[in-house]
Amino acid sequence: MNRLICYLPLLLMLTATPLLAEPAVPPAEAAPPPATPKVATETMRAKQLQVKAWSAARARNVALYAANCASLVDDFLRCPEQPKALLHISERGVAKSDDLLYALEFTADERMDAVTWRLMQALLLRRAREMGYKVPIEAPVLRWLAAALTNRMVMGGRGIRGIYELDYQVANRQFVRRHFPRVDELLLSRLTPDYSELFQLHMLHCDLLAGCFELLPAAHGQIFRELLELTAHGRPLVEAVGYVLQNHQPGVISLQAWYERQVLVVCDRGIRHQSLAMIVDCVEVLESVQMVKAGQGLELVERVRLDEVPDVVKDLKLDLNAIGQLQLRFYEVKKDAPVLLQPALDMYSEALASLATGNTARFRHEFRAARSEFARVVARHRRIAAVLDEAEREYVTVPDRFGVYMRVQERYDDLRAQLLPVWQDAGPGQKKDPSAVAAP
Repeated sequence: MNRLICYLPLLLMLTATPLLAEPAVPPAEAAPPPATPKVATETMRAKQLQVKAWSAARARNVALYAANCASLVDDFLRCPEQPKALLHISERGVAKSDDLLYALEFTADERMDAVTWRLMQALLLRRAREMGYKVPIEAPVLRWLAAALTNRMVMGGRGIRGIYELDYQVANRQFVRRHFPRVDELLLSRLTPDYSELFQLHMLHCDLLAGCFELLPAAHGQIFRELLELTAHGRPLVEAVGYVLQNHQPGVISLQAWYERQVLVVCDRGIRHQSLAMIVDCVEVLESVQMVKAGQGLELVERVRLDEVPDVVKDLKLDLNAIGQLQLRFYEVKKDAPVLLQPALDMYSEALASLATGNTARFRHEFRAARSEFARVVARHRRIAAVLDEAEREYVTVPDRFGVYMRVQERYDDLRAQLLPVWQDAGPGQKKDPSAVAAP
């Protein structure tokens, strides 16, 4: 009995605990699953393009850009009719069917030249097969032509400003040193956009090679349609190029020698910006003549403006050939001049055209106006250059300024080490095994 009385308080505490506990709370409702983002679709029926992306703005922008690329391909191959098959372009992650005939996937952070290069291959493949040529997907002709058209679209500015500026200054510097790429390597190269700077240089030279074939006496686009047809029939690309070249320009012995001559003509069509000081010196020579004056030594000859010498103007007015040659030289200077100076150089040619019609008074007025305008834009160009130089010194570090060139040199050294044998470790009387490969 005493033992029961001792355990009685403990039993009361255990039975009271459920009474003091808080009432049970019903379980909270599960959070709804995150909403799946909607897929935006943009279709360009004129070019048979359909773009799917995670935002309407991106789908619209990609569709417009792809339509510009399709227009470039159609003009390049001279395809006036509308494409028949639909090209599907989708952002990564968007569900798509596996049985699509022509499809391309991209990511939002992918470089423009990489996306454009793959897009150009798809557009070329679609056009080739619609013309009846069963070109393989991995055909070298597609990679070469896609690289050339990508250079025109991305590096030339056609995809941004709607125009194509021929800018071959980098290639011109190589050609001056007689550094020409091998045609067979350009045609068969498997270089990809992963090597950014090297691939940009590769695209430039592919564009130049395509420009060489565009100068052949053939209908626009015919050369490249023939190459696609020969590729579809199994002809190796280098052999097909030589065959087409002989058909349209008989007598060519060496494809490489023909290219090295022809590419200089193609490069001459592009813009060739020279230094401001050189342009000013050239204009000073063209707008003046040497006159003999009283004096001795080096001061015996001086340069006098054309409009200030009546006898020279009188003689020049009677020589239309000389006026034409002078206009041509001003045009050549204009091609080398920065854009800001070009309108003023056009004014010189217009003044000479007035002289060719016999209007001497008008020539003097327009020639002086051209000289005044040229001096004004030269001064403005120098002020702009000073501002840009100051901004560059303040905001651009030395590694940023030379980083691109250093990366190109490093990758060039790596490729050279992989492709060429190393001889410097061999003794003076022996040669190292050519099969040995240098460590990068």
